[in-house]
Amino acid sequence: MTSGAEKKIPFNFIGGRMLQQISNLQQKKKEEYNTNLVEEQIKLAQKLLNEEGIEKNAMQRISEYLNNFDVYEIFDITIEEFKDLMQKKNVAYNLFWFLRNHFENARKLIRTLLGLFETEITQSETKQNGIPNQDTKILELRKIEYEIQKEEKTLSTYFKEAKKLTHNKFSMGLVNTGIKLFGRALCQTISSHVERIHKTGPVLLAIHHHHVNDLVLLFKASPRRPHFLADAELLDKPPKLEKFSRAMGIMPFFRGHYNQHGAKKLHPSDIETTMKPFQRLYTRLFDGKTQKALSPEEKEKEIDEKVKKLKEKFEDENFTTITKCINLLKHGECVAVFPEGSTVTKPFYDRSDPKFWYNENPNFLNPEKGVALIVKLAHRKGIQNIPVIPIGIRYENNYKRGFFNVGKPLFYENYINNGDTKAFLAKIMEEIYTLSTNDAPT
Repeated sequence: MTSGAEKKIPFNFIGGRMLQQISNLQQKKKEEYNTNLVEEQIKLAQKLLNEEGIEKNAMQRISEYLNNFDVYEIFDITIEEFKDLMQKKNVAYNLFWFLRNHFENARKLIRTLLGLFETEITQSETKQNGIPNQDTKILELRKIEYEIQKEEKTLSTYFKEAKKLTHNKFSMGLVNTGIKLFGRALCQTISSHVERIHKTGPVLLAIHHHHVNDLVLLFKASPRRPHFLADAELLDKPPKLEKFSRAMGIMPFFRGHYNQHGAKKLHPSDIETTMKPFQRLYTRLFDGKTQKALSPEEKEKEIDEKVKKLKEKFEDENFTTITKCINLLKHGECVAVFPEGSTVTKPFYDRSDPKFWYNENPNFLNPEKGVALIVKLAHRKGIQNIPVIPIGIRYENNYKRGFFNVGKPLFYENYINNGDTKAFLAKIMEEIYTLSTNDAPT
């Protein structure tokens, strides 16, 4: 077993070996100065700054370190948990994005160090006597060494957060493939500018929600497997089915009896109707029986009872869902949000009143705050410059042909106004509206 003293040894996966060599050469220069030693330091620093050098070196050392049994004890993770993460999560990919800022900080320090060594060579060529001052370079070396001391803590944080992720990459892949195959018969998809959806790294998709087919268009057109927020009703299922829904990347969000605009929740039978052409399957999975005709008073009572149960089950989870979204973005994943909250054709809330319409158009609903809130909170946690991709959707031929128009990425940082997200949310909705109209560019 690893001793306590050995556990304190820094992880040093970011070029640790090369940095140690540079440090050793620095000591030799103090004992007997030689420009050849400086040139060797320059070569090592340049090697570290290779396009893939730092990342490749880091991932190799991480792999070697994780093969050590004692790593599980050090990072507070059991062997079973680690194997589960390796099997069900995109560990290597997510870890890279989790550490990307760490890599870039290392690069900056190494660039500074390289510049100092190059200056030293120049000084040595012009000075006949005396050794260039070493104090600055030694200070920079110590800064780098201090940075890599934090690597073990950084990796521990990664495993701690990764264990909270509930998705399963195989379940997501299965659903993604199934919807694509089924969607061919259900709806023709015409997409434009899908290359704007970043194939790697964190990305937040803000999508117009018009019809249940929107998900079909999303899975068929998007180059990424998205995680997405859904109304809590959709996850109020038998335990096994709920677990699978979470595994495929669905995160519940409870909006209560009324939405933020004051629109009242529709009756569950109306929600069931929104699932057409899946109505029979939906009824079997959710209720186990066909909804019987009820009086207005009975409907109201049933709504209240259902909302109460959903509140008890999901309300406290809303914060967890938002945290998961931020965590997923931090790990380089793709998250999809429908700012309007529910579909236009059969909304979960009664929005017949024009005051709920966006831009006085009944095909668009005023947005919820979720999409802007996620980015704002992520920004506060140091996860910045997350591309928010507005996506417009429209249909023709009785929803048999769908248009999936992808807009240019938007960044919260460009719209910060004393912490207010209104301007940013307004811009997102403006782009969604434009991309969803009949004359939207394709």
